[in-house]
Amino acid sequence: MTSRPFQRRSGATAVETAMVLFVTVLIMFGVFEYGRYLMVLELANNAAREGLRYAVTSFWLNDNNIPWTGTASTNAVGTTKIAAFAQTQMGGVDKWLTLDPAAPTSNPAPIDTVNYPYYYLYRSDSDGGYLGSWDSAATDASSNPIDYPIYLTFSVRATYTPILPTLLSMNSKIPVNVQLVGIAENNK
Repeated sequence: MTSRPFQRRSGATAVETAMVLFVTVLIMFGVFEYGRYLMVLELANNAAREGLRYAVTSFWLNDNNIPWTGTASTNAVGTTKIAAFAQTQMGGVDKWLTLDPAAPTSNPAPIDTVNYPYYYLYRSDSDGGYLGSWDSAATDASSNPIDYPIYLTFSVRATYTPILPTLLSMNSKIPVNVQLVGIAENNK
């Protein structure tokens, strides 16, 4: 039996390590990015739920928590107050979002196109179909009888942009659309 002298394989080891490391890092970043998207989606769901809860429980109250009287000066709690509350539920993650180009700009319109462009609140049917502004039922109450129940819809519509958009053939923009429907409480 003849023995061969020990051959160095440092070049082959480096190539094999690079190939395995590349695939491992690629999968790791893909898992990280997908987890980040799921976190944004969950926070948007939470913000929509809390915004809707705030809207339906304060539907008949003005800014001073006084029951609504049917005049424009004591209208229901302002939508910007509700949007600000919903935005606090996002935990600062809304800075990772951009405007959804497919989101409507009217009927329904965003609550505030400058400060809260991702949040929508409107009166709807039980399926979330647009019926008017969120406080249109309260405004109509002074002259017209109200058809109960009053459905309100709160939605978050935005686009999530991944950190590494070309990683694992991900889309460069992923929609984040959450829509929840609730029934306004009759506190009157």
